[in-house]
Amino acid sequence: MSFASSCAVLSVPGRRPPIRPFNKFAERPLCEGLNVRQGAADTEAEARHLLMTRERWRVGFEKRLRTPLLSPEAAAAHPYTEKQRSIIQRLRERASVDTADQVASKLTELATLLGLDEIVIDT
Repeated sequence: MSFASSCAVLSVPGRRPPIRPFNKFAERPLCEGLNVRQGAADTEAEARHLLMTRERWRVGFEKRLRTPLLSPEAAAAHPYTEKQRSIIQRLRERASVDTADQVASKLTELATLLGLDEIVIDT
């Protein structure tokens, strides 16, 4: 999911620092949007279950593999190494997976905080 329009300095845990202005005279950081990954489902448990697909993909990505997404069941059955489990744990700590109502509430709150004109959702 992406936020488009205005940009403000925001400290989000687990995210890199905001972009610094190229123009040293600019008052605000220059950016076109903020990228936020959210996962939504009918229940938080289902959202976590669906996240397993991304977890498996990320493990391959860390090894420079670009593989197709697996089903959550296939991802859950994969025999992960200890190092891969630590990658997954970091992903889980930063992931925001909730019910649709919770995701909508968080996105609306963030848009208000940043003074955004619009929210663009890319699925």
